[in-house]
Amino acid sequence: MHYLVWWAIAFLCFAFGFRSREEVLRLTGAGVGSMVGLYGLTAAPVGIQLTIESLALVSISTLYLRRNQYL
Repeated sequence: MHYLVWWAIAFLCFAFGFRSREEVLRLTGAGVGSMVGLYGLTAAPVGIQLTIESLALVSISTLYLRRNQYL
């Protein structure tokens, strides 16, 4: 269950980045949050990893199909 701690830290980094007014702090919060979130994903059980990856695949393919509809 330690992957939940890493995800919580990642969301806190994202929240810090969104609340700050400086662009450098926003980019840093987004970068650190992404890296810590990915570490939490790799520490998660395989079932959770597959669920998140399949949801990402469905959302990306949906956006791709919408984009090609207007071309």
